[in-house]
This record gives sequence, structure tokens and C-alpha cells, in this order.
Amino acid sequence: MDLELFDRSEEEVDVEMTIRTDSVASLERELVDQARKEARYNRLAAKANKQVANLNFDLEIVTAQIIKEICEEAEGKKKPIPATAVSELRKTKVPLDTRYQKTKRALIEATENANLLNGLVSSWQSRGYRLQELVKLADRMFWQPIVYKDKFTTPDQRIDRAGDALAD
Repeated sequence: MDLELFDRSEEEVDVEMTIRTDSVASLERELVDQARKEARYNRLAAKANKQVANLNFDLEIVTAQIIKEICEEAEGKKKPIPATAVSELRKTKVPLDTRYQKTKRALIEATENANLLNGLVSSWQSRGYRLQELVKLADRMFWQPIVYKDKFTTPDQRIDRAGDALAD
């Protein structure tokens, strides 16, 4: 599978998943980058799932071709295979064919990769949730004054102004 994720080691993915909590600014940068990184893994997972679907389709085609060849060979020998025995062919003769084995192995590998990517997508989604919670917590702990026109105001000053406006 030539998905770009598999050019990376597990350690590189772990480092990318790490949330940097050095400062509020680094948390905000992480939050900005989160959507882009999560979207990249979603695209990779979609490609992997598509590859699994294509390989399932290929496996059905290969199976049908093998059964057709076996039935034609039997008819050539004047010993046709009954329709009820075709399901038995799927179990006994088809898995022995190298085309089937090759396609089945590719399907198993693609399924493993798709499962890995789907797990990473879930991890990225939970990372995004944790990151949002950290940013909310940091905003509450380390509030910053807001600039209105040329003045800095604190939350207490804004509340006082709102109260004064209601009193008038």
C-alpha cells in the first residue's frame, strides 16, 4: 500500500499526536493545526477503505473466474459439475489457486492498514476534543485583556459597564 502514512514510523506518529502545553500560544497553534492533521488522516483512512472495497471486488472476480475455469474444464471432459457442488468448489479448490491467494493476502494487508488508519482517525478526534478542553481551561486560567478601540478592559470592567448601562 503506498499511502503516505506508512512512510512514517510509529514514533513519528506518536510525536505528531503529542499536545504541546508549553504555553497558551502553543495550545492555540495546536488547535489551529488539529483540523488540518485530522483531515489528512481522514483522507488516508478513506483511501485505505476504498482499497479494501476494491480488493473485495477483485477477490469476487478472481473467485468467479476460477470457478468458471474449473467448470469449463470439467465440461470439456464431459463431466459437468452440478450447480449444488459449486459452493463446495469455493471452499476446496478456489483457495488453492495462486491468484486467489495473492488477492486474499493483499486484502488482509489492506484491511489491517485500514483498521490502523481508522483507529488513528478516532485518536485524532479524541485529541481534538482534549485540545479544545485544554484551550478552554487555559482561557479561564490565563485570561487576557480585550482591546476595545484604544482601551484595555478586564472582565470585571466589562461587567461593571454592563451594570451601569442597565442602571441608566
